[in-house]
Amino acid sequence: MYDTMGSVAADGTVTAHDGVPIAYRDYGGSGRALVLLHGVGGNLESMDGLARRLGTGRRIITADIRFCGQSGEAERFSFADTVADIETIAAELATGQVDVAGASLGGVVAGHYGGRHPESRIVSIDGFAAGTVRHATPEDAAAFDVWAAGTRAGLEAMTAPPESGDQDWLEAELQKVLTFFDRLNYGSPHAEVEARRHFLALPDGTFRRHPARRLLDDQLADMSRSMVHMFHDCTGPTLILFCTEANWPAGLELELNDLVAAKPNIEVVRLPLTHVDPMWNAADHTAELIDQFLTSSAGGRPPSGRQAS
Repeated sequence: MYDTMGSVAADGTVTAHDGVPIAYRDYGGSGRALVLLHGVGGNLESMDGLARRLGTGRRIITADIRFCGQSGEAERFSFADTVADIETIAAELATGQVDVAGASLGGVVAGHYGGRHPESRIVSIDGFAAGTVRHATPEDAAAFDVWAAGTRAGLEAMTAPPESGDQDWLEAELQKVLTFFDRLNYGSPHAEVEARRHFLALPDGTFRRHPARRLLDDQLADMSRSMVHMFHDCTGPTLILFCTEANWPAGLELELNDLVAAKPNIEVVRLPLTHVDPMWNAADHTAELIDQFLTSSAGGRPPSGRQAS
């Protein structure tokens, strides 16, 4: 394990265009900024391992996606708002152009950001949208329905009511989160710090659990689009790290094949990892791949369009 940063990170908050507070962490560093975004079951703490490995020659910033961590909520969740949130952070910190790398939900946000910002380089670590796959035999389609139902059930269990409570409720919920981390073999060295960041202190002395159910409901409301649809709008250099041990549904690999065939600016690298491995258990290798991609695509040069194993 290696750590390329020695400076103390600074936490802050910006106010989004709709008044929602968005929490971020600025690791400092010189060079072009890289924004790292977490998955739906995490917060900015989950990106700390990658942040500390990617700091050489660039400025690293992480953020809590709205409805997650210590960021606030809106009436509804939309990816357009998450893109605007990154723009607000970049403007507040005067970074200029930023690159964006995200895991799971954060990878979906990164894809949407790339569609709006062709000058940015995008990395998605297992970031695929709630949606469908076009390539499926009848058997695969039936299996996809089972997979989608199981995924929805898992997300609903994660956000089951009540979503707020007192200190005793918080401590009980915290243990549930830590037990969930253990089941995933989640290798974070500061899992409890990350788990506690899921709970937002309210003015009345109670706590609100994140991620909020609203985020999941709004994402799952439309399952008609392809799971990779946001990447079709990316015209700048884009890297997708696809974890083959993550139990993704049959047909997703064919979606990725079509994507690479249609978009020479996109590279897909397949990794024999689970969905959470890249953040901690395989953070060294993940950071190395991201660093190589950002270095090779400096100046806007696209990747090779190859698909690697």
